[in-house]
Amino acid sequence: MKQIAILTWGVTDERVISLRSAQAVDDMLSERWYSVTQYMLPEQMKNFVAASDQYDFARVMIHGKWWEDGHVVWLLDLLNIPYQCTSRDVLALTIDKWLTKQVWNQIGLPVAKDIILDVSVDEWEVRAVLSEFNFRCVCKALDQWSSQGMVIVSSEKQVSDVCRLTQSFGRVMCEEFVQGSECTVAILDGETLPIVEIIPPEWGEFDFENKYNGKTQEICPARYDHDLTYKIQQLALDAYHAVKCTCYGRVDIMIGESGPILLEINTIPWFTDQSLYPLAARAAGINFGELCEGLMYLE
Repeated sequence: MKQIAILTWGVTDERVISLRSAQAVDDMLSERWYSVTQYMLPEQMKNFVAASDQYDFARVMIHGKWWEDGHVVWLLDLLNIPYQCTSRDVLALTIDKWLTKQVWNQIGLPVAKDIILDVSVDEWEVRAVLSEFNFRCVCKALDQWSSQGMVIVSSEKQVSDVCRLTQSFGRVMCEEFVQGSECTVAILDGETLPIVEIIPPEWGEFDFENKYNGKTQEICPARYDHDLTYKIQQLALDAYHAVKCTCYGRVDIMIGESGPILLEINTIPWFTDQSLYPLAARAAGINFGELCEGLMYLE
């Protein structure tokens, strides 16, 4: 019987989602006769290292800074334990939204205009930056996911919100607001799965709350024509390969007036009952059990 370690918890605001993902994977692999042990990091790090020689595989179900930036898989490499995600070098790059965009921009992939703010800026400097976007932009912490650490600016009144965001996270990317629809493309072993079309409630955006409260419509396969579907999937693949991602990932895209624009790449997609990656897999005929198990056998 294969021994599987699931690494979960973390110290970020997304630990609750991490726990839900870890439990979902645990339940499914246990049903398939794997022996599964969960470790809450960092509290149980020493326990995991002490028992590491008994594990055949590790599932990393941790998101955000200090965990999805390559630290954990660096340890797994040292312990010679295989894992389901891309390499530590790729994780170290893609944890930073701005650096990832620089790679894409250098090879001509479409990205939105952005300006970086750091912790040294004052209110007047923040106001000046937001005015360049006519106070219509999205400000994001560079190393947070699941729409955490984000302010969607729609008026001058939100200058103070962005100031607080900058003070909390240190570096923030202010990105022009792209009017249009959002979608995401799951990629498995270098192949795209059906596109997920994301439709937030009329009164809100696809933020952290609306991501997990069940009020956002997630349509898969997306209702796009053949040409647009091909264009989106090809863009996602180009973005995925540009950062040397392997195994699996998910690319978020906005469809504006000028066409698809890259937002970011998620290198360890969530696996909760409301997560987008398993939804795309189901649309491709891959059930959750097959997906959880199959990720352990990718090269």
